[in-house]
Amino acid sequence: MRKSSAFRAFGLSLGIAAAAGCASLNDPFVLRTMLEDAQRSYTQYRRWGDHNKAIEFVDKEWYSAYRQQAQQLSHFHVTDYEVEEFEYAPNATTATVRVVYYAFGLRSVTELPIRETQIWVRDEMSREWRVRPALIGFEAGSAEP
Repeated sequence: MRKSSAFRAFGLSLGIAAAAGCASLNDPFVLRTMLEDAQRSYTQYRRWGDHNKAIEFVDKEWYSAYRQQAQQLSHFHVTDYEVEEFEYAPNATTATVRVVYYAFGLRSVTELPIRETQIWVRDEMSREWRVRPALIGFEAGSAEP
């Protein structure tokens, strides 16, 4: 009898914890933290050239554009990056992040800034943040920014 009471108490506390966790997904602080974590991971993957992991954060409608951008970036060795601006929309479903990557061309000793505008959109169903990236200064088919 004692075991079943403890089991019920454990189940009840687990249910309350789960309900509290779901409710917190709408908390602006939690949403902001989720975005910052996703943005940091995506940008790190992008910096290190791990495009297979970075694409997991990309909006499905932007896969083709992302692959073209990844091809362009493959001509560079990125040494560092800096987040220049992180702008949240008042509705907490979108954000714009401006990032500059510092890179060397594979045939150059000159460091070049490569700018990217990341438009982040929160999917209402999954609550996940997805990015719509745009490299600034790259011309279609060009290896130089």
